[in-house]
Amino acid sequence: RYLTKPIRKSQLFSAMREVLGLAQADAKCTDAAPASTDALDLTVLLVEDNPVNQDVARAMLVRLGCRVQIAPGGREGVAAATSAPFDAVLMDCQMPGLDGFEATRLIREWETGQSGWREGRGRLPIVALTANAMQGDRERCLAAGMDDYLAKPFDMKDLDAILRRVRGEVEAVAASRTDIGLPAVPEQQLLDASRLEGLREIGGQALVVRTLRLFVESTEDKLTELAASIAGADCASLARGAHYLKGSGANLGLSAFSACAAGLEARAKAGDASVADCFEASVRAAMDDALAAVTKAGIVDATETVSGT
Repeated sequence: RYLTKPIRKSQLFSAMREVLGLAQADAKCTDAAPASTDALDLTVLLVEDNPVNQDVARAMLVRLGCRVQIAPGGREGVAAATSAPFDAVLMDCQMPGLDGFEATRLIREWETGQSGWREGRGRLPIVALTANAMQGDRERCLAAGMDDYLAKPFDMKDLDAILRRVRGEVEAVAASRTDIGLPAVPEQQLLDASRLEGLREIGGQALVVRTLRLFVESTEDKLTELAASIAGADCASLARGAHYLKGSGANLGLSAFSACAAGLEARAKAGDASVADCFEASVRAAMDDALAAVTKAGIVDATETVSGT
């Protein structure tokens, strides 16, 4: 490709888009749109570090009727996926720092600590984006916790087909919950009361109150222990602390508290230093909500002090 001087700005811009492949991508978006006119209406997280690939994929997704949020790397992808609901994730496999396979593993690890976060939707669909189309790639993606994969470069028909399959699965899960009288997308569960009820059967109400008080005290102690790590944004230490808190909450059936800690753990493991800014406030808010839920459920009453003070 060459240009003859003097060069007009429009000619230079057009040539640059052609060299970068954006002109072909625009042609695909305009001329090779899928036959179906049914908008997908999905919220998609695109985890991709290459700006050109971001631009092309975003154009295709918008054309298909999707809302798009872009995460420019694996760490940012984990942080986004664990802090807001998405209908699907398109995950680039090869990224510097935290690659798509490890990012997916962290998201799946985070999901196992959740109770109700995606209730009514099923697990978060993650589609791998890979530059390789070699035998065994699909198996590697599935082994990492991904649900399917697209080989680059993909066209809009490929993207449309795989996202329609995702949408069908999401709608099927929601419909199945509606059929049995459950809301399609309920609020996150705060409490699994059966855990504390089981403690009551073992040691009476005194054991329940004592255990909840110990939970509060140990949480406060852990936050004090982590003060330096929070100040220094020590992600490794914060991940270990969040893991400890996640287990404490899960053992008592404090589902939302455990889910909060799991989200903090996943972000810290992904090296997201910004988790330090919200760590203590998030833990304290989740603890307050958990204790309020315990009282509201009638497991303890207002006269029984569990705050540890």
